[in-house]
Amino acid sequence: MLRKLRIRFILIATLCSSLVIIGFSAALNITIYTQTSANIRTVLSVLTANDGELPITNDIEKDLTSQNIQAGSIYNFQYFSASATASNVTVNLGNIQSINEEVALEMTNNSLSSNNEYGTLIYNNRYFSYQLSQKKIVSSSSF
Repeated sequence: MLRKLRIRFILIATLCSSLVIIGFSAALNITIYTQTSANIRTVLSVLTANDGELPITNDIEKDLTSQNIQAGSIYNFQYFSASATASNVTVNLGNIQSINEEVALEMTNNSLSSNNEYGTLIYNNRYFSYQLSQKKIVSSSSF
């Protein structure tokens, strides 16, 4: 009888410990994902507001700092910008090394056809986030 009670106690304690660890891990992952998504959206907003360029001015630096993004860390993002008119698509691969112009054009066309303001594209098991602006400029950032 004591043996059964001891085995039940061990099983219940193990189950409770496992649930606490799983809950803590889930909360931590959700928090990191939310912060990373917010940082990416902020960088994409800065890129689209500046025609696909990433100038660090005092106003932009204050905006980033208010959202807990250090101005220096913004240069860790890889991005490209594209501009589309009715007859032409141009790509600026200014700060990305992992894709070429052909892939960037394909990603641009995919994002334009989605008609979503924000989205994510996958290429070679890498995720690229994009934001479309009224000017039809597409900026992507890998994470």
